[in-house]
Amino acid sequence: MQLGELEFDFNTAGVKGLGQKWTDETFEIFGDKIKSVKATWKYGNNYPNGESLGHKQFWEEMNLSYDKEKALKSTTFYKTMSEKGFSKIKLILDDLDETVIILIN
Repeated sequence: MQLGELEFDFNTAGVKGLGQKWTDETFEIFGDKIKSVKATWKYGNNYPNGESLGHKQFWEEMNLSYDKEKALKSTTFYKTMSEKGFSKIKLILDDLDETVIILIN
């Protein structure tokens, strides 16, 4: 992680809204010091229902539209970050369907 980069790895099984609360508080505390945001979305036994929320939302849209940008923009994470001024996208998909998104202000 670089200075000014905010990286999220939330796994709050059964606790709705906690990740959003932490995100909001982080932006309140660090504000303009945050220069980029990185999220990693995965699937596996460590996640409720087998995958992170971002992974689920991304692949639901991706399987319908086959459009990576549209799929990313359909996620709660993207909507939250774009409201905070982060909308320049670098999207990487690996062979295991692990999704890494970096939004740079």
